[in-house]
Amino acid sequence: MTVNVWGVLLYLRDANHLLDPFINREIGKNGIDGTARYWLYTPISLMVLLILQFIYAIVNWKKLARWKRILHFIYFVFFFLSTGLFPWQYLVENGNTFAELIQFPFRFFVPATILLLAITGLTVTRFVNWRKSIAVLLFTFAGVGLIQNIMDTTDRVKSAAQDGELISIVKHTYVEGDYQTISLTMNDSDLSQFLNLVVKPTPDYVPIYGTIGKQNTYDLYYENIVTNQRTEKLIEDNYLVLTWQADEGEELNLPIVVYKDSILTLNGKELDKDDYNLSTIGTPTVSSQEGKNKLELRYQEPEWLFVAIFAPLIVLGIIGLQWIYIKVKTQKVA
Repeated sequence: MTVNVWGVLLYLRDANHLLDPFINREIGKNGIDGTARYWLYTPISLMVLLILQFIYAIVNWKKLARWKRILHFIYFVFFFLSTGLFPWQYLVENGNTFAELIQFPFRFFVPATILLLAITGLTVTRFVNWRKSIAVLLFTFAGVGLIQNIMDTTDRVKSAAQDGELISIVKHTYVEGDYQTISLTMNDSDLSQFLNLVVKPTPDYVPIYGTIGKQNTYDLYYENIVTNQRTEKLIEDNYLVLTWQADEGEELNLPIVVYKDSILTLNGKELDKDDYNLSTIGTPTVSSQEGKNKLELRYQEPEWLFVAIFAPLIVLGIIGLQWIYIKVKTQKVA
């Protein structure tokens, strides 16, 4: 179902030297039992569902259908993976690639929450005589969660106004402008102004050329991509096109990233690898002509990519046909 995602990533990794996401050396602290414990009580009704469903599963485990046991087991696995009880810290300290890629265990709590809601829905359908009461209870839970979210947001707004700091300055976040300036852009119809003032560059999976050394890749991405606004970008015939004005022979670093199979066409001429220089993170520097310049960026994708893209659709189609077949067969038997 996800071959179109990981298949492409594996292909790019094989053909390029990609920059991996940063390694969280304190991963053991970032579970839902650690710094991310707020996931458990936001909203508080989620905590109630967690406890009630756990008790119900323990008490009625032997009575559950086999497929429901499997569903519960998968849910418990994701829940366990989202905590610091799983030896994430040990794995990272010993160079385990998978653990390094995960970065934050609390991410596993997202599928765990989805499974919890699905299991809760299956559970409440059993209590036919209590459906109205259960519906009222669930609506109450949703209402409590909404009120809690509103109160939390209101408190944050008040705190920001008092401190004069709308955006918390965290690592690798670039903020241009004071509280008043940023606040005004958030109420403007053109929200792109806000995105220009508050930027968190993410250089994950860009190709690396040469040696990084002591260079900060976040700073490199910010300087070469984010703040590099000399060109105008648009889409033509499904390709990314950059245009700019320059003098004859002027060298210009472009805010795009070139991978192994990327194809650059400058002013109608397809460029060879020797026609441009690449920065450490793959941004090309080209020689301009006088006046208007136009560069087209294309990518020569492998033929099997189309199969990878359509594979999830084919699987969904097969599942759909199987469901229809079972439904029709069941009706005939009845």
